[in-house]
Amino acid sequence: MKIVKTVCGACAQNDCGMDVYVENGRIARIAGMKEHPYNKGALCPKGLASSQTVRDPLRLKYPLKRIGERGEGKWARISWDEALGEIAERILALKETHGPETLGVFRGAGPGWGGSWVYAQRFMHAFGSPNYATQVHLCFGPRAVTMATTYGAVPEADFDNAKLIILWASNPVETSLPNYGRRVVEAKSRGAKLVVIDPRFTKTAAKADWYIPLRPGTDGALALGVAHVLIEEGLYDRAFVEGHTHGFAEFAELAKAYTPRRVSEITTVPVETIEKLARLYAGTKPAALMSGNGVEQLTNTMQTVRAIQILPALTGNLGIKGGYIFTPNVTWSDMPLKGKYFSELIDKSVSRHKMFSGFSVVYPDLLDAIETDEPYPVK
Repeated sequence: MKIVKTVCGACAQNDCGMDVYVENGRIARIAGMKEHPYNKGALCPKGLASSQTVRDPLRLKYPLKRIGERGEGKWARISWDEALGEIAERILALKETHGPETLGVFRGAGPGWGGSWVYAQRFMHAFGSPNYATQVHLCFGPRAVTMATTYGAVPEADFDNAKLIILWASNPVETSLPNYGRRVVEAKSRGAKLVVIDPRFTKTAAKADWYIPLRPGTDGALALGVAHVLIEEGLYDRAFVEGHTHGFAEFAELAKAYTPRRVSEITTVPVETIEKLARLYAGTKPAALMSGNGVEQLTNTMQTVRAIQILPALTGNLGIKGGYIFTPNVTWSDMPLKGKYFSELIDKSVSRHKMFSGFSVVYPDLLDAIETDEPYPVK
């Protein structure tokens, strides 16, 4: 039996190291790679069961073409050359008749999201359409976009060196067990305190030293209430704010209106809890705060996430071990061809949410364009 070293592709966090045991050309079993720095030998149930994607009897292994009416379930096997040729012929005819931007692509979050997404963008840019859509507006996109516009980069929470961990609408014990979940539990075993803010009592909340429930959708108000206490009580990191931030006076004026009493009425979080949370966060350094998908599925997502992300700056927990750390980007070639095509395509997009345009068009904007023909028909 031989061991093949590889990485898991079962979710969007597809970096977990895997040892795949192969016998007679077939996968015998799968285990976590102990020397891998990401998961250190741990794997979630999806990773452990990923051999099913190879040997499932219902897996599609070749193209099928519908030969009956839609819904009849009649299909014929065709070759890859036939399938790719017919698709190419149809979309070239679409480009010739209606223009390249009338082609829209919907991209899901299947395995290998990052790698294959690069090629989807490359194809669309070369074809001449900016209308590639994803679910990014409710999954990591708001955090990435607002971090980039607020901090200039997308940092990572350093749980391994934190004395205090605040998980805000984040449930890694269920959603990222080999990485974030494991690291949070290990940090607790070293003595770090864990605070979980979430309307639901999750499995992660069950492990918290302090669980803070709030009314769903009021996270932005709670963040501004914490900021209010930090500023009014002089608990913020004055040296960091004066040396590394812009617009503090304007933000302080905004936060002044969000008194603990007003925020309590909005969120149902007691006044004493809001004040205690702010004082704990300011008084425990380094502290790692991480928000999750829960705050990315609201009607005011972007400003909610920004309000939360301002808190590490107020407390000086940016760019330090145990807080938010910034890692250098890996230099790589422009596979999506953004440098060559993107600037001339962006204004042609059907997107009404331009802050997301560096990622994609959000699903609802492309669906609306298909239904209404506004700002132009998508075929």
